[in-house]
Amino acid sequence: SVVGKVFWPDAVAYVAERGRWAVEEALRRLEQRQLIRRRHDSSVAGDSEYAFEHVLIRDVAYRTILRPLRAEKHRRAAEWLSSLPGALRDRADTIAHHYVTALENAEASGHAVPELRLAASNALHAAAERAGSLHSHAAAARLWRKALELYPPDDDRRPRSLLALGKALALADEPATGALDEAAGALLEAGDFSGAAEAESTNAWLLSLAGKPERARERDGRALELVRDAAPTPAKALILSSVGAHSVFVRERRHEALRLLQEALSIAEALGLGEIEAEALQFIGMARLDAGDESGLRDIEKALAAAVELNSPVSLSCYGNLADMRRYFGSLEASAALHLEGERAAERFGIPVQVRRFRAEQACDLYYSGDWDEAVIHVEEYLDAVETGSPHRGVGEARIHRGRIRLARGDGEGALEDAEAALEFARRTAEPFNLFPALALHSRASAERAPGQAEASVAELLGGLAAGQPFWGAWSLPDLLDGAAGEERLAELRRVLDTATPRTRWYEAVSAAIDGDFVRAADLYAEMGSRPDEAVARLRAAEQALAAGDAVRARDQLADARAFFGQVGAQAHLREAETLVSASRSSPRLRR
Repeated sequence: SVVGKVFWPDAVAYVAERGRWAVEEALRRLEQRQLIRRRHDSSVAGDSEYAFEHVLIRDVAYRTILRPLRAEKHRRAAEWLSSLPGALRDRADTIAHHYVTALENAEASGHAVPELRLAASNALHAAAERAGSLHSHAAAARLWRKALELYPPDDDRRPRSLLALGKALALADEPATGALDEAAGALLEAGDFSGAAEAESTNAWLLSLAGKPERARERDGRALELVRDAAPTPAKALILSSVGAHSVFVRERRHEALRLLQEALSIAEALGLGEIEAEALQFIGMARLDAGDESGLRDIEKALAAAVELNSPVSLSCYGNLADMRRYFGSLEASAALHLEGERAAERFGIPVQVRRFRAEQACDLYYSGDWDEAVIHVEEYLDAVETGSPHRGVGEARIHRGRIRLARGDGEGALEDAEAALEFARRTAEPFNLFPALALHSRASAERAPGQAEASVAELLGGLAAGQPFWGAWSLPDLLDGAAGEERLAELRRVLDTATPRTRWYEAVSAAIDGDFVRAADLYAEMGSRPDEAVARLRAAEQALAAGDAVRARDQLADARAFFGQVGAQAHLREAETLVSASRSSPRLRR
């Protein structure tokens, strides 16, 4: 009963300090009485495996053992398991359980010894490392906590174990800032500057993940100071990559960010650090795209391929970034496929916040493909998690997709609420990929209720596009076409798009609509996979045809638009389409 739910003759003999023959005879009699059963397969090579017929039988047997004897028997069970080949790889958690249970029983009976406490802490340390390597982050955090409780106050392992605890908590989506701050202090006191930098960098990652980039950069600054003058090491490469990644989209810091990323990449290549190499390379690609260099996309593709080959969690950020870039370039089907692959990888790596991130980003894919009810479910699941204590930087975009759906379905008030919340979040982050889309939706959602605010959003957006990188607003530009932007503003947008690099099909479609070629715009949206934008463009093409007296062409354009609007419940657009259908039927002029 001490060994566990399953047990082996050799284990029982060692724990009971009896001969193998006597134990086998006893097990045979227990099997005959149907108290235990022999299993067909055994997890210990060369030994039979038994199990209790019922857990109650084991519990009754266990209660008959006095506490001092339980302590000794659990200790011996841990020793026997530790002697098996590959024990620390395959049985670390079970060994830790036996040592901890032995210590608890010894302490309860007043027979604890320092050696047993040390053995328990060593076993917990090994089990925590093993759980982390298996991406069981919540279990790793629990084991690190218990190990830290058992360490002597002056144990040299304490600072690094605190760091491991903080990282495990962060990956398990549990509060980690306190543990990481404690780790940073302990590591600094121990003279472990690279470890302290890693604690600060992990906190920076959490702040960036929560949509607080400025505070993340403050932590990055602390981390960078701690390793700036250090020799090239894996820790230094990791810090340089992280600091560079968080500053890529700050235009006045982009040059410095690229320098840090290139230094991280050089160290990683020299030391054979494939994961860090992939991490740095993808953000070098993002910096190049921000500078207008389309070849940055190939850097991200290369980084993803390397991370996937390494089976590294770095692939998660690569999946997300490449999916975003596919969308910005107008390849919506490819973007959706990457979101699905990313979700599967996040589940495999056991990182809940990343699973939620990819599910939230699928709302975008569902919006474009026309599954709006499911898109809203994804958004609301995500927002619920954010509001109950798991903040995340995708909250603005999630609200934008729901706001677009609400607006199309005639819920102007709900759409404006989402647009205002998205804009508020975007202003806090001050990042263009948040701000540009939020301004675009706000200009559209507030056009009727607050035209002055709508015009202000248009002006701010166009100013930002002209002064910054319009690529980061590419997919949101169709909102301007149906919003508050008048002809002069749209002509201003057209001039920005004519010279913008890198080029994207969104620019082509929006420019075609500005030029009045709505059929071409609709065809381009269809090629990209944006069914909502295609349907609206066909609606405008029908208006244009009807104004020209071509009722037949108007009805042709309306057919697909009406079908889509009906499918997704876009009542606001559907009412407009029905009005045009009635007008086309009553038109006296038909082009022959």
